[in-house]
Amino acid sequence: MLYKNDVPYKLAPNDLKVLKDKFKRFPLAITYPPERIVKSRSKNPQPDKPNSISFPLSATVKTNLGADHWRYADNVIIKEHGVKKYTPKNLRFNGRLMLDEVDAELAWFLFTKSEYCKGGLNQKGKSFKFMFEDLISEAERQADIEAERSQVKSLIYGKELGLSEERLRAVAKAYFIKNVDLLSFGQVKVAIEHQVNRDPVNGLAKFIEMTKGSELINIRMRMQDLMDAKLLKYFPTPKQWSWIDGDKKLENICKVAPGANPTDVLYDYYLGNKDFQEVVEAVEKSKKVQV
Repeated sequence: MLYKNDVPYKLAPNDLKVLKDKFKRFPLAITYPPERIVKSRSKNPQPDKPNSISFPLSATVKTNLGADHWRYADNVIIKEHGVKKYTPKNLRFNGRLMLDEVDAELAWFLFTKSEYCKGGLNQKGKSFKFMFEDLISEAERQADIEAERSQVKSLIYGKELGLSEERLRAVAKAYFIKNVDLLSFGQVKVAIEHQVNRDPVNGLAKFIEMTKGSELINIRMRMQDLMDAKLLKYFPTPKQWSWIDGDKKLENICKVAPGANPTDVLYDYYLGNKDFQEVVEAVEKSKKVQV
């Protein structure tokens, strides 16, 4: 039961909407924030700390007119002189607590009123002791990832729905995979999947985007052809693209910022630099870099 200034409070539809807007639907879970977990360094198997923690099921929330005192309790006892005793006073927490729809009042109090909820509406400073996990959204995110992974597998390896050999070889060159024309079709497929898996965050979406964008594939394929012809090369030190003649560096093209993907940088540089586009076209025709 919820209490506002010692008066029972029933959740209104707008109150529940706060939870639904944030978490979509139940069940929810609260866990320790990563900042509060101290890994055990003991040689003998020991649990991480904290093993358990407690925090008040009451909170003061400032308003334009002063402050409201909120409380969640399972029971209330009226003692002599009308003094109310609420139980439990604190929530004993051992690192994970599941909350279903029947726990909506507790979930609403913890998220909107408790000052110890990381990311909560009444969080105060850095004294947080728990945080909400959005189980539904996380499950949907994982489902989306698996759907993308299944789509990518089908496009690469599918016998009926897979991309043609010509298309996959073009995609391989767009990934700047070396000597694609010398690889078997099976090797091309494995090499593409390896490139996709190298980027666990954006790899799947990037592959799907590349298979839909013929201009993107064409440009990146042309860059790879120049690299295979030993006319273009990326130098990790000092992080820059250069024109080359065999093993000899001729002229620098563009630098790559720390943390940036070199192939993406070269592609973007090509799109935004008309002079570079003309040089690329000239090198493709003459098979030679004119310095």
